[in-house]
Parts: sequence; C-alpha cells; structure tokens
Amino acid sequence: MKVNEIQIYKNIGTIQCVLDDEGKKCYNYTHYFFGETTTEDTIKGAREMLDYDQEQAVKIRNAINVLTVRGYKVFKEIA
Repeated sequence: MKVNEIQIYKNIGTIQCVLDDEGKKCYNYTHYFFGETTTEDTIKGAREMLDYDQEQAVKIRNAINVLTVRGYKVFKEIA
C-alpha cells in the first residue's frame, strides 16, 4: 500500500497506510461496527485485528438479538 491509501477490508472496515512520528509506515484500521481507529505496525496485523473485531461484533449483535427477542430495549452507548 502507498502512504495515505485507504483499502476496504472484507466490507467490515478500512485500513489506511500512514506514517508515524518517526516516518515509519504503520496502518490505521477502523471497524465499521465499533467506529474506533487503532494503529498496527503491519498490514497483516491490521487485517487480523479487523477479523477479531468482526468476531466480537457478531457476538455483540447476537446478544442484542437475544435481549430484543426477550423484550428488552437495547440502546447503543455513545462515548
């Protein structure tokens, strides 16, 4: 990837190549469900973390579905 290039990964998030304070390449990734941007040293690490975040998002969505079926109202907390 080139610096400042953005790539959509498996339609679950984005990966952007950036330069850190020392001028080294690093990769910012953002998962669509969580909306937080985090940095990894390698593109492989960013992809693995997006896959991990996707697993967590699926678990959370399943829990929300169970609660909704049982009559609870689920609200998203906004930080």
